[in-house]
Amino acid sequence: MQATRAQWHELADQLPEFTDDEASASLGGLNTYYDHYDLPSRQQYQHRIGRLTVNEKRVVCQSWSPLEPKGTLCIVHGLYDHTGIYQKIIAYALTANWRVCMFDMPGHGLSEGRQASIKSFDLYIDALDAAVAAFKQLYGRELMAIGQSTGGAVLMRSCLISGQDHFKKMILIAPLLRAAHWNALIFFHGMLRWWTNRIKRKFSSSSHDEAFTAFLANKDPLQSRYLYLDWVAAMFNAESDFHLAPMSNIDVHMIQGSGDATVDWRYNIRHIPKKFPNLQIHLLEGAKHQLVNEASPYLDQLFARLDDIL
Repeated sequence: MQATRAQWHELADQLPEFTDDEASASLGGLNTYYDHYDLPSRQQYQHRIGRLTVNEKRVVCQSWSPLEPKGTLCIVHGLYDHTGIYQKIIAYALTANWRVCMFDMPGHGLSEGRQASIKSFDLYIDALDAAVAAFKQLYGRELMAIGQSTGGAVLMRSCLISGQDHFKKMILIAPLLRAAHWNALIFFHGMLRWWTNRIKRKFSSSSHDEAFTAFLANKDPLQSRYLYLDWVAAMFNAESDFHLAPMSNIDVHMIQGSGDATVDWRYNIRHIPKKFPNLQIHLLEGAKHQLVNEASPYLDQLFARLDDIL
């Protein structure tokens, strides 16, 4: 029988603090979670899993370390996503001898909170700040960052709005600034918010890897079945804040698929460089939105670009 989100969350609530020695001792009963997502071998890599408390809620962090890492890479996931389904990019980075750090954002994965719901993207920033502080305490101050979709939005907001300089370099993968069908979203949100606080999620084809999209829809107990309208409002506010923010001179790369139907990537590649003058854009022809879980050859192209950037 497949485990449930509630069962895994009950176990996650018993995890030690991420920075405690106990965090590297065991999985705290989450063996079925670890096996279900086929995460990297704990015999081959030093693994740590634990919790932080952010705004009185549990945020679960994980890290994997090769024997002699050449640096530390912080990966920030997107809406509906979580650490468990990023095994491909985790494996890529470990093979390239990077230490990998991740955290499940509030309302995602093993972290606490209502799924696919947030009052403000600043709450994601709070989780990022706490996780980065823990990563730096354990592994040193120099971090690189990768953000997929909403993870990219969080990284951009951290630089532009919060004024943080957590990272030496940022890589934005299919970043969210404006979602696709932006004006229609504004119209329907304005109508629906008077009648309901959520809409049923449609599992779209965001990757050419059909096995992955089927897994999300049918075999991932940590996927939300709904999108709450407060999340949509928070996205609108984040987009407005972006345009009012000052510029940042951080070294930034943006990797974007031209087959992406989730974000308005044509708008985004025009406007994101206005805030990041050092931005370099890498376009992957035909690749869909979920680039970190794309099929070959798109995934191979992504990893080749990452090799060049990192």
